[in-house]
Amino acid sequence: MRDQRLALRARTLLTALALSGGAVPVWAADKLIELTLSGESVPVAQRTWRVTKGDKITLRISGDTPGQLHLHAYHVDLKLVPGQTAETTFEAHATGRFRLQFHAAAEKQGAAADRHAGPLATIDVMPQ
Repeated sequence: MRDQRLALRARTLLTALALSGGAVPVWAADKLIELTLSGESVPVAQRTWRVTKGDKITLRISGDTPGQLHLHAYHVDLKLVPGQTAETTFEAHATGRFRLQFHAAAEKQGAAADRHAGPLATIDVMPQ
């Protein structure tokens, strides 16, 4: 029974390959980017992420500081509430290095509300 299933899978793959004109199909992968915010930063191991164009990305962040997180050029915005996990999914459609920017919720209006710290993390989207 197992051999029959393997043979069927092999035939299906060969048929797909033949129908594609011999080109090897490229399937997008699902990638999870998980960040844990402490104050206004994440651990060093969570600061740089590499994905491939076409990947389906799930961005998940939790932490102890209220604020907004956005991914430049992708129009991804997440509201962060301490003790809760924020999550969104998007497709990596553009290549390059993109900054994840965090803005802490400002207690006062004015200069404190407008401060723009360095990127929380970066996502490098590589070509296929």
